[in-house]
Amino acid sequence: MAESNDIKDFPHYKELDKNQFYAIYKDFVMHVKKTLDLLQIVRKDVYVVSPAYINAPVKILVGRVEKRKIYFHVFHKLKMDELNEAAFYCFWILKLQPFKHRDENYDNHNLNVRIALFFLLQVACKYAKQENYTVGITSKGINNLYYAFGYHDLSKEAIMALARTIVVFNNTNSPTTPPTPSAP
Repeated sequence: MAESNDIKDFPHYKELDKNQFYAIYKDFVMHVKKTLDLLQIVRKDVYVVSPAYINAPVKILVGRVEKRKIYFHVFHKLKMDELNEAAFYCFWILKLQPFKHRDENYDNHNLNVRIALFFLLQVACKYAKQENYTVGITSKGINNLYYAFGYHDLSKEAIMALARTIVVFNNTNSPTTPPTPSAP
């Protein structure tokens, strides 16, 4: 059987080809730009190593998310919707720390934690709106997640479970943007 990165051809996973990668990367970058806007961080002040480099963290990040989507589908029969995928991205942002600030005095760990947290919250709000649910998290809950993302070793599965608990019961008054946390 030829190698593929299609779920039906598992376990013969191959690396994403250039066109597949850049389509996924473009969508990821769009979400990150929205996240930076929510965080009121100037986009041009944040960069990642170009994915053209073989070991670029963002290239590794996208590849690992794609592999895990297949793994969870095959071994756990888990539907990989946008919320689960966002949890994977969140996990790998926390692990690989791909984002850097141009100001050398900026805390890049904190930058990556904030991006991961608000990336997840942004997708949770979008998902909640599509499913006619609501996002049920308080500012204190966001601060607790911020601390956990920064200082605890959370698994992919833990972040997926957290994402599912943020999106709650049926409600027609779904928010369209994440709640704003108080300063940690």
